[in-house]
Amino acid sequence: MYAASIVVFALSALTATATPVTPSPLLSLKAYCPGKYFVNPQCCSTDLKLAAFDCKIPSGTPSSLEDFKSTCSAEEKTALCCLIPLGGADLVCKEPQDL
Repeated sequence: MYAASIVVFALSALTATATPVTPSPLLSLKAYCPGKYFVNPQCCSTDLKLAAFDCKIPSGTPSSLEDFKSTCSAEEKTALCCLIPLGGADLVCKEPQDL
């Protein structure tokens, strides 16, 4: 019984270390929203600078700034980096920057 527990534990550890880690799509998008404050990538319908409306996290994993913008454009939205996301209405947003 004790030996079987050790074998199961060892196999679990090997499986855990062999599983590749897939980066979050948001991590790649945050490269276009650099800095300390405007770090929330969003696709928004209306941008009034102090508030943006009908916002959501972009779908997929854009590979470039242009891809980020075109992903949002396909949904008839604008790519933005926002300060505070509030479930569809974000406060204080600005355009993403290329690296």
